[in-house]
Amino acid sequence: MKPQPYAIVFSGQGTERVGMFIDILKQADRYNEFFARLEGRLGTSLYNVLRSTNLSVVTANNQILLSIFHHLTAGLVMEAIGRPPIMCLGHSFGQFSALANCGAVDFFDVADFVLTRQQIINNPQVVVTAAMKSVHGATHDNLIRLCRENELESDVAVALHNQADQIVCAVTSEGAVRLDELAASNAYVVKDVNVSRPYHTRFMVEYNRMLMPFIHALAIKPPRWPVLLNHSITPTLCPDKIRAEMAIQMVRPVYWYDSIMLASEQAELFVVIDPSNVQTKMLEKALKQADKKSQVLHIANASGINRIKNRRS
Repeated sequence: MKPQPYAIVFSGQGTERVGMFIDILKQADRYNEFFARLEGRLGTSLYNVLRSTNLSVVTANNQILLSIFHHLTAGLVMEAIGRPPIMCLGHSFGQFSALANCGAVDFFDVADFVLTRQQIINNPQVVVTAAMKSVHGATHDNLIRLCRENELESDVAVALHNQADQIVCAVTSEGAVRLDELAASNAYVVKDVNVSRPYHTRFMVEYNRMLMPFIHALAIKPPRWPVLLNHSITPTLCPDKIRAEMAIQMVRPVYWYDSIMLASEQAELFVVIDPSNVQTKMLEKALKQADKKSQVLHIANASGINRIKNRRS
């Protein structure tokens, strides 16, 4: 039987879960060298954080924990399948995991970068001027037109186009009021999004300015397989394109729906590395909306890896 071409998908921030390392830590001997090297590079102990059952501890360290989970689980996935993916992609923050997976950036450099990025984002001197809202029932083009016709372009900015009819936006306080006022007459629903910063919009310009020296300093190599970039919707093997995308990752929208549509033209299977099932459900819905036939396999623990092995047998 012809091997099924697959893409690896990495979930975004907010998908981390308490206990997501339980199965990995059962193989502690396999990863002792990895964790020793990582702790040496980061200058901090990860022992208690990896084993914590305290939600506040996991949340406070969510970015580095998600990066580690993605990296180790992707290794198990490729080992179980027995061949590399045709491409990899990550939702929002997950794009950093995609870069490590394809070898464009060394994982230990990614981990260093993620911690630096987290420190910049948590800088108390930068004023947060917008909150995140999810608009359900409006297409991307309709929302853009609505904002233009109602002079909301300075108060509402598209951050993530996740579904054909679901867009996450960054909004000022005035923008939030106006979006709510226009909801009924335009047949959409607005929901709060529990994200601390208005990622992927112009409201993150100051954070991005502080991050730029670290992006320029990153060693980026040609990937071993294509990485599909969130904003340009481009699968690439070009280090220059990857660096250019990293330079705008914090301030330009993520076109996730279009990325999934493009990847589905080649990938018969999406292997979603997601400690929760948030990304998995999002991807399944997008594929169903577009009547795409690609399959989705959710990997959150050892059971998911076993399902891969059973598919091969």
